[in-house]
Amino acid sequence: IQNESKRAKVLSALVQIDDADFSQLLEAALAIQGEDDRAGALSALAQVDNADFAQLLEAALAIQNESKRAKVLSALVQIDNTDSAELIEAVRTIQNEIYRARVLSDLAQIDDAYFGEALEAARTIQNEYWRAEVLRTLAQIDNAYFGEALEAACLVREEDDRTQILSDLAQIDSAYFSEALAAARSIQDEYGRASALIALAEKLPEALVPLAFAAIHTIIHKPSRASAYRAYLPRLSLVTLSHPDWQSTLHLLAHRDRAALMQDLATLYPAILHLGGTAAIRGMVDAMREVCQQWK
Repeated sequence: IQNESKRAKVLSALVQIDDADFSQLLEAALAIQGEDDRAGALSALAQVDNADFAQLLEAALAIQNESKRAKVLSALVQIDNTDSAELIEAVRTIQNEIYRARVLSDLAQIDDAYFGEALEAARTIQNEYWRAEVLRTLAQIDNAYFGEALEAACLVREEDDRTQILSDLAQIDSAYFSEALAAARSIQDEYGRASALIALAEKLPEALVPLAFAAIHTIIHKPSRASAYRAYLPRLSLVTLSHPDWQSTLHLLAHRDRAALMQDLATLYPAILHLGGTAAIRGMVDAMREVCQQWK
């Protein structure tokens, strides 16, 4: 395969074979000239049971691009060699504060002896998003730092980024869902607001669901509103859905494409059965077939 990106993809897939020949795969990975593709293949090789840690570390250190080198070092951290002085030194010498902190946080997840160093590195990150993101990762290890992660998340200026981090924090500790929902509701961009509400849908506490629906109804762009509404369908009491509510729900969901609507109808099965019985189910299936035949 001449295209290096495609070759790297195949090499990464071959890693999944139980009796994969590590030395052959490593030789093929090292022959890749592009550091991005080589880093991807080397990271995949770190997952092989018989991976040679020393050879992979040597290959990682040869990568000039810090972002790509950090990617491979992060993969090597997962191998049970966290006592490797050379690996630790390689992580510490990463100049970019974001890459260094991210790899240190990965290291802290394996060995909490490095937690303090990772925390110090996270606090020095100037980029507000990545500072909050790394602190969020560390808060998963020790929830005593949850407050600091939350404070950092609230300082992220980009609405979508701020809401995403708050949403991730809320997935860890449901006590923070109120903050995450408030942040989602404050997003001005309707597509971004819908995406943020969708991210919260599955685990949002029941008491906050009405507030989420209220936020959805403020979205004027109907396809975005339909996507957000669809995420909350499982939270509706479908067996008691009234006929007017059913009509407005179906009308809104029809702003998505036909395949998506058909999936929604499967979710809405209890409501259809409640309103019209099995005859209504058969009628809708027949109607869908009739529409589909028109598009042949």
